[in-house]
Amino acid sequence: MSEPSRRARVLVVDDSRFHREFARQVLQDEADVECCEDAEQALRVLEREPADLVLSDLNMPGLSGLELLGRVQREYPGTDFVLITAYASVNSAVEALRRGATDYLQKPVRAEDLILVVERTLSRRRLLREVWGFAEPDRIETRTVDMHIARLRKKLDAGGDALIETVRGEGYRFVG
Repeated sequence: MSEPSRRARVLVVDDSRFHREFARQVLQDEADVECCEDAEQALRVLEREPADLVLSDLNMPGLSGLELLGRVQREYPGTDFVLITAYASVNSAVEALRRGATDYLQKPVRAEDLILVVERTLSRRRLLREVWGFAEPDRIETRTVDMHIARLRKKLDAGGDALIETVRGEGYRFVG
């Protein structure tokens, strides 16, 4: 029997009240949204109740968004993380993704772009939970899973057959 579905929980971290409220308004139909004005407050909120997704500004007083990303990865593995910044550059985007960010957005963020990134991220989480049967996706290495899913899609798009065998609690194997 599958577990009852619950609304996803998104934590928005930005020192700008305008950007926090914008994200809350845009995402209120997609998820339960909580907002924090800095990384330290976000860590206290996560300690009380973990989130599925953290949307964080890159440049904030105190801990930066990249520093928050590192802490979230260590303390709350499996939490997706999207960095948002007004000071976007190719180098900062590459660094964010290299450090494990799920995605990267440039301010000003359009409502449709924010919804798209959040829907895509949360859909990926649901898919991982459904396919692998885990209550929470932090029990698996998502980058490895993404690699296998891409390989499987490529094979299926080419008209081939594929089989994935799973052994609950032990993992899976891709049978070419």
